[in-house]
Amino acid sequence: MADTKLKEQVESLAKRECSDYADGLCISEDVPCHVISSRYDLIRDGAVDCDCFMGIVLLLDPELETKIHKKLRSSLSGSGQEEKTCAGCGKGFIPTGNRQLYCGRCRGIRRRLQNRERKNRCLQKKSPG
Repeated sequence: MADTKLKEQVESLAKRECSDYADGLCISEDVPCHVISSRYDLIRDGAVDCDCFMGIVLLLDPELETKIHKKLRSSLSGSGQEEKTCAGCGKGFIPTGNRQLYCGRCRGIRRRLQNRERKNRCLQKKSPG
């Protein structure tokens, strides 16, 4: 049931906002729209077939974008990759290693903070006082 509702939301957004969509056809490829057509699964092989939809149209609805990416991650988790929750921001991510705690964005922030703290400790040891 959830997949049907998700598919309906995606179809509605594509019909309203996609510049390549006209009467069930993808104008740029001159074939039935992969997002709208019932012949195609919405998510197949861990991806949505329409790059235009994923890169432009889906960004207009952040809530639906989150649902689609969650569905994509869950389809990838069947291949042995488990989704983790970032210790910094609380968002889900697929780790690149078994000990990874932070998503890519938070990892950079955390690394800068640790470097700053380490340099401050080193400076405090060197300063006479």
